Amino acid sequence: MIQFNRIAYKNFLSTGNVFTEYKLDTLSKNLLYGKNGSGKSTLLDALTFVLFGKSFRGTNKPNLVNETNNSNCLVEIEFVIGDKEYLVKRGLKPNVFEIYSNSILINQSASSKDYQEHFETNILRLNYKTFTQIVVLGSSTYIPFMRLPLASRREVVEELLDIQIFGRMNNILKSKMLVHKQFVDDLTNQLTVNKSVLATQTTNLTRLLSRDTDKKLELKKEIDVNESVLVTIGDSIKRIISEISEKKLQDNSSKVLENFSKVRQLKFGLTKSSETLKTKKKFFETNRVCITCEQDITESHKSNIIGNLNAKLKEADKSNSLLDQKTKKLEVELESMKELTDQIQSLNDKIIELNAKKQTTEAYLRKIRGEYFEYSEDSNIETLKSEIAQTKHSIDTIEEQRKNATVEYEKMLYTLSILKDTGIKSQIIGQYIPVLNEQIQKNLRVMNFHVTFSLNENFEESVRGMTKDNFLYWNFSEGEKQRIDLAILFAFRTVAAMKNSLNTNLLILDEVFDSSMDTSGTDDLLTIMNDMVKSTVFVISHRTGMEDKFDNVFKISKNAQNFSTVTQER
Repeated sequence: MIQFNRIAYKNFLSTGNVFTEYKLDTLSKNLLYGKNGSGKSTLLDALTFVLFGKSFRGTNKPNLVNETNNSNCLVEIEFVIGDKEYLVKRGLKPNVFEIYSNSILINQSASSKDYQEHFETNILRLNYKTFTQIVVLGSSTYIPFMRLPLASRREVVEELLDIQIFGRMNNILKSKMLVHKQFVDDLTNQLTVNKSVLATQTTNLTRLLSRDTDKKLELKKEIDVNESVLVTIGDSIKRIISEISEKKLQDNSSKVLENFSKVRQLKFGLTKSSETLKTKKKFFETNRVCITCEQDITESHKSNIIGNLNAKLKEADKSNSLLDQKTKKLEVELESMKELTDQIQSLNDKIIELNAKKQTTEAYLRKIRGEYFEYSEDSNIETLKSEIAQTKHSIDTIEEQRKNATVEYEKMLYTLSILKDTGIKSQIIGQYIPVLNEQIQKNLRVMNFHVTFSLNENFEESVRGMTKDNFLYWNFSEGEKQRIDLAILFAFRTVAAMKNSLNTNLLILDEVFDSSMDTSGTDDLLTIMNDMVKSTVFVISHRTGMEDKFDNVFKISKNAQNFSTVTQER
């Protein structure tokens, strides 16, 4: 059971820098009244904020901080579960979230989200949705049980009956089954591979045991022939390499080319010089006046110059003849060097051809040597027999593992069927549905609402006592719906008390008396509240005239600074 003892808050919504505090363990009926906007429902928002980190009325977190002071927003709540006393502090500007158990701060090393999950799962043992179905009923944002989707109704009831653990077990089991299924599949694949290996090994053993002696001799002869071929190829390559080396020693092509180039250059220069001499000679033969000084050229001077030019031309012709002879000789040498180079290239081509043949022969030799080895080594048979025995042992081991894993997986499947909604949870819910319906009917009778309203195991309603056979919750008036909502709420609290885990001493009704509840319904509701001897009830309302029906009356109003203040009038 959760016994709430105290809640206090400051700088929260319209409250100021002084704590507003309520005792929650008085086991009394308390009325909080005031005008709209005075801050009556702040208690609801503070309660859900400190427990679940969010406002009951959906206000964004930044807007929960009092806009005047704009800092040090803090809510504290004290409660007892079993033999442990808890204090929870949650605030904004700065952010605060602390949980104390017997005055010791619970480790905050986890993230805020994980810290909250630990708080709800392991301490409160209820979530926000269930809390707002058992402890809080507010007209503004409260969604009555009958207005929830069927899946959400189931979630509330599972939380109420403390059987949500089966849902978590179901999810954990599904994860384990995925891993286990992969393990079974891996074993199946290993088995397939090992059986394939065994088939290959058995075929090889059969082939070795039936080997042919003639084939062995044939392979040996083939090996000898190809080894001889390799020797011949090797000798040929060595001989050709030696021949290439000798020819390279004879190769003088670079020097011949160099001499040839020099001769060509000399011949070119000599030719140019001869052309210049001939030009000068022609000039003196055809001209009588110097083109430079414009003086006459004497016959004796002209004769001397022409004579010198003829001598030089004769010498040039002689040199040119010698160069022609040298050129022809060098051309013969170049042709000889080209033949030598062609011979070296031809020998290199032969080496490439011989190396290719050598590689082909070596590859073939490796192949037939491998075949010959299989025929020659008797130890291969024993080795293969040993490998076959090991493979068979592996197959037996894997088959046993797969058999056990398959049995375990089938157990998981059976357990999963039990943990489904149609399994053990359905049976537990089935046991409590009659109790829940009985409490709903009892509460409806107290409120003088004489219809038979019940829920089935899928939390769908059935209505009897009305004129129409297909009458449903949505066919009732708003006031009638509210009676049904309250009847279900109080029925849930009764069942929660039976389960103890969700039993609590606190109930808060926000503006329930202010909407569709008529005077008769109000009196009936107060009658039910009077029977709640172990609960502290807070009724929030802006209606007056009910003060005498409550043990404590608190008036909520705004002071001059526009902060909400609480005045206990009784």
